[in-house]
Amino acid sequence: MNKIPLTEMEDVLRDRLNSYLCNCREQEAPLAVILNKIKDAGGKACLFGGILRDAMIYGLRDDCKYHNDIDIVVDRIDDDTFYNIVKCYERGKLKGKSGVDVYRIVVKEQLFDLWTISDAWVFNEEVNTYKLEPTFPNLAKMPFLSTEAISVELSDDCMSVARINDNGFFQSIHDGVVGLNCSSVHCVNKNVIRALCVAYKHGLPLSQELVQFCYSIIIGDFMDGSDNELIDYQDEHYGGVYVNYSKIANIKQSMKDWVDSPTNSFKVEL
Repeated sequence: MNKIPLTEMEDVLRDRLNSYLCNCREQEAPLAVILNKIKDAGGKACLFGGILRDAMIYGLRDDCKYHNDIDIVVDRIDDDTFYNIVKCYERGKLKGKSGVDVYRIVVKEQLFDLWTISDAWVFNEEVNTYKLEPTFPNLAKMPFLSTEAISVELSDDCMSVARINDNGFFQSIHDGVVGLNCSSVHCVNKNVIRALCVAYKHGLPLSQELVQFCYSIIIGDFMDGSDNELIDYQDEHYGGVYVNYSKIANIKQSMKDWVDSPTNSFKVEL
């Protein structure tokens, strides 16, 4: 991973996203198709989630292909107009985090998860204990991990970056550590699994604060091996199972050893 100075990271991300959006428009890529629909409906779009982390760490492909789902939060359109956008595509209406409805659609083989700002899972009352207003800047304050503590608002034409909302994301990527952004989350078990998977996939250690939080959950609340929910969750979100129950047992012991003699960070070995 190339080390980008912290003071330059926002400009680098902006340039990478603008270049990607331009390529998408020129190639009529799936992201451009969806963003055009949002624009034509008078909506405002905000990028969220893993694509921003991957853009910062690795960059995005010139052919506009992206290996995972792209999360888009939409504002300034009503529910009926929003549904008219998503109903044209192969889709499923999922129960997302905290039971919030998520529209999962597929455009030219690219997977998208779409919410309206009022339905975004981070503002569900079970998660949003801080009572934050449902706004694009506040999206960055609620993800569990520091490597997702960012949202990127797009321009009115949905084809360039208008504003980047950072809540410690750049510092986390610069330091090369997965930290705890917000512990007020629903489905804590799944978020702990996500932390382990993200750390393992990207070769990043967990911060002291996050490993202590994860350890408390692993020790106290993890389900036993007869329950496949966590396995299914990984298979759905990551296309494979990184952390099975025997590995959870190994991590549990490793975290116990770390807690007994803590260092600056914890490397996830699977």
